[in-house]
Amino acid sequence: MFLANKYINTLNAIKVAYNNKLNSISIPYNKQLVSLLNNFLIINYICDYTVRGDLIYISLGPKDSCYWKNAKIISTSSKKYYITYKKLHLITKNDFSTVVFLHTPKGILTSHEAIKKNVGGQVLFVFFS
Repeated sequence: MFLANKYINTLNAIKVAYNNKLNSISIPYNKQLVSLLNNFLIINYICDYTVRGDLIYISLGPKDSCYWKNAKIISTSSKKYYITYKKLHLITKNDFSTVVFLHTPKGILTSHEAIKKNVGGQVLFVFFS
């Protein structure tokens, strides 16, 4: 299975939960998803998560508390989009209200982290305020 499908499914589950005004959801445990959820915590897209056995429980909080109003999926299993460090730097240079999530050789990184580490990668999601 294409690894990004797990990331896309997780993002979709969170978006659906926010739209249905749920406070929490659970998803199957995966080591790579923990890395993604850590980044979601950093940008305040989720409130918290805990791992219990083979499930991850995600606390969402009220929709009003979420700063990110729109999250767009970029890469899918049929179309993969990549960005170099230079292009990423140009795109995010003046726009701090957008966060790009990348799958890089150094793991899942936000655009700001990728610029600090001088890496590009596969574009997974873009979050808009």
